[in-house]
Amino acid sequence: MRLRVFLAGLSIVAMLGCFGGANTPYVPNGNGVGVSSFGLGGGGTSTISPGGTATFDIFVDLPGGDDRPLSPRPVTLTAVGLPANATPSFSVNPVTPTRPASRSILSVATPLAIAPGTYPFTVQGSDGVNTRTVSCSLVVNETVVRFLVTVEALDDRMSNQPGYPTDDPSANYRVSVTAPQGYQGNARLEWRFTGQGAPTADDIIGVWHYGTEQSGGTLEYTIGPDNLTDSAECTLQRQRNMTLTGTFPIEFRVVPLVGGNAPEVATSTLTVFFGEIGSRIPKR
Repeated sequence: MRLRVFLAGLSIVAMLGCFGGANTPYVPNGNGVGVSSFGLGGGGTSTISPGGTATFDIFVDLPGGDDRPLSPRPVTLTAVGLPANATPSFSVNPVTPTRPASRSILSVATPLAIAPGTYPFTVQGSDGVNTRTVSCSLVVNETVVRFLVTVEALDDRMSNQPGYPTDDPSANYRVSVTAPQGYQGNARLEWRFTGQGAPTADDIIGVWHYGTEQSGGTLEYTIGPDNLTDSAECTLQRQRNMTLTGTFPIEFRVVPLVGGNAPEVATSTLTVFFGEIGSRIPKR
């Protein structure tokens, strides 16, 4: 008789152990039914450029194979181990486990200055009783963020012939610069002739016009974040001792002064003809 009672007790203990379990303990609610149990999935890898936003799908579900009435507890999600200054946000948080799974989208915004590399981290889910984790990986590409520079020739011919100023012959160009999203700081505009036999500073000088300001051979100004696109005009003026004639290639260059961005170049030409008054300027 004592043996039967002992075996019956063991059976009850075994049943209780299967019902709750070490990782999904029984949590009764007001009417005496319920269970703390959920699954966490998704994660994976997301690849972006510096300053971009990575996204990850996170799924929270109710495990199958349980015939008991379930009263799932809300699961709070947390991103753990992200790089400095990376900002996480979940589209839904907390998440109620469902069958099939509920989804929350994790967005990770990164700063423009984040170093390229692979950053592993985890998403942790907790319902106050159980805690689960899923692995994620943020990959930041070593992408070169480039400036865009274009040049418009407003007048690319310089001559002392009729129709052109004879006292101060000049040519004019409009140079436009677009900085990458998020850029803020100074940039310098430069110009120069390229190729052999080109005019020198003794032949032609350049003057930049930016708003009401004028400067010499270079112009330095602030760009971004609100004025990512801006333009300035460059006037090339003949010096008195200039005797060269011909067509000469010109290079206009933007040099970003912060952030390590590479200089970018746009090209144009200048046609110069100085001859006896009455002679004809060469046709285009």
